[in-house]
Amino acid sequence: MDYDGAVRSVVGGHDYHYSQYNAATQAKRQPGSIYKTFIFLAALEKGISPRLEVSDTVYHNKD
Repeated sequence: MDYDGAVRSVVGGHDYHYSQYNAATQAKRQPGSIYKTFIFLAALEKGISPRLEVSDTVYHNKD
């Protein structure tokens, strides 16, 4: 991606001569994947930096 968010290239496979299947544009995705776009956009609009690292680890209280 470019600094302004524009997609500069898409990689969808390892070897085009071996298989013309492009996973980036032809793969079926779970419906939940589309929601990520809106979640990320909302976060950016609220001022959260795209460089923020968020851990998805589950913390358990040892008490």
